[in-house]
Amino acid sequence: LINHGSKGKANVKLQWPSGKGPSLKYHQESWFDLTVEQLAATDKQKRGLMLEIVATRDIEIGEEVFLDYGPAWQDAWDDHIQKWEPWTTNGNYVPSSSLNIAGSL
Repeated sequence: LINHGSKGKANVKLQWPSGKGPSLKYHQESWFDLTVEQLAATDKQKRGLMLEIVATRDIEIGEEVFLDYGPAWQDAWDDHIQKWEPWTTNGNYVPSSSLNIAGSL
């Protein structure tokens, strides 16, 4: 998985296949011209649109990989955090943060 890295934390980007990489072999550029309905009817046994994950700087061994998901994602996440409330219908609910503090994991 690649986590969101805003405010300069991102160290990778997404791009359409370029050069002679292996993903170019499976990328169907003609799919760009299809409607949603045409894509839905397309044979799902074939690969179609491929993306490459490209480092934007050197990434150290063990360093987490971050991709900037964009401002709309960040806004939606901030809204979710602001409005989220714990599950109260389950009497056994324990937030994971409590388990982490207690060392129960």
